[in-house]
Amino acid sequence: MEEQYQNEGNTESGNQPGPKPRDVEKVADAIRAVVGLSVPNATEPNWLELFLAHLADPFVIIDTRMRLVYENDSAKRFLGDRVGELCHVVVEDSDLPCEGCVSVESMRDGLPRRMLKKNTFPDGSVHYMDVMSSPIMDDAGNIIACIELGRDVTLEKERESQKGDYLSMLSHDIKTPLTVIQCCSDLLSLRLLPDNPEFDTLLNRISNSVSKASRLVDDFLALSKVDSGDAKLDMRPARLSLLTEMTVEEFRPLAESMGVSLHTDLHQDLPDVSLDEGLFGRVISNILSNAIKYSGAGVNVMVRTGLLRTEPERLVLEVTDEGPGISDKDVPRIFDKFYRAESSCKAPGTGLGLSVVKAITELHGGEVCVESTLGRGTTVRLTLPPTTGTSTN
Repeated sequence: MEEQYQNEGNTESGNQPGPKPRDVEKVADAIRAVVGLSVPNATEPNWLELFLAHLADPFVIIDTRMRLVYENDSAKRFLGDRVGELCHVVVEDSDLPCEGCVSVESMRDGLPRRMLKKNTFPDGSVHYMDVMSSPIMDDAGNIIACIELGRDVTLEKERESQKGDYLSMLSHDIKTPLTVIQCCSDLLSLRLLPDNPEFDTLLNRISNSVSKASRLVDDFLALSKVDSGDAKLDMRPARLSLLTEMTVEEFRPLAESMGVSLHTDLHQDLPDVSLDEGLFGRVISNILSNAIKYSGAGVNVMVRTGLLRTEPERLVLEVTDEGPGISDKDVPRIFDKFYRAESSCKAPGTGLGLSVVKAITELHGGEVCVESTLGRGTTVRLTLPPTTGTSTN
């Protein structure tokens, strides 16, 4: 690590050379490692400089002292001609490297890194950059520098934000008539008309259809916000068992109408967990909805909360059903958007529910897994870190 990566010749503005001939292949190896670009093998000292000069994306080389020792023309358009200056001073206007800096991490462990960064550049412009880094090794395997290759994804982020705004407006526009239908259905359920079995059946269908449509809209909206990075969490200490119990009671009428028996084993003396209760309520709702929908009449669904046996400091929520189960080949993809296992295709659904579960759980610092056996049922297990070591019993 004592050997420093340097350029030959003058590094003053306007006279910046490319990498030294003996380092050409080392830089090429780093580029191949970080982005898989098809970089040819060559020994001519100018080929890599020509390659990088015509590269449309910003490219820099940073030495172990975090100083810029090379920038291509695209990087200069963002940063200016700043060779010789500290990288974090140039990019972040900071005396210290930014938290999670990909180059620092790459030079620490020798592995490629990637992250999305929001940067304000010297000209005042704000850009989202998809930054990839990879270390440069000397012949002895020591890290002597690091490359960074950035891709400007500002336009993509703006489009994602616009898509999120559109979905939000669409969700509002759709939910308004759904709410009206639901209110009318509730009024009719007060028996304003004479008792009639056929009337009751139609009323139940209206109510159930509105509920399904509302949950679908909420799933689309939640997933869109998470994907775009616009999800704003209102995190507060909460009681996992209490939130679970409230959600179970909301679903009990649906379960009874489908002949499913809901059972609970909820430990009320658990430590608090930091949750956005409104958002995390969607997680519990989606898991319960799936368990009830796929179980069928005459079976049981068990809902448990407690502490994880292997990690007693983490809270666990389990929902176990006695449905058709999921095959081994389907389990790894069960959290993919719109993916539906073969055993679930007969039931209505979009394949979004578990995607929402995974995305929101991970936003809360938690993990989710599925265990299933064909013909015997499925268990969905969530684990969450506690907020404090005390309970709110």
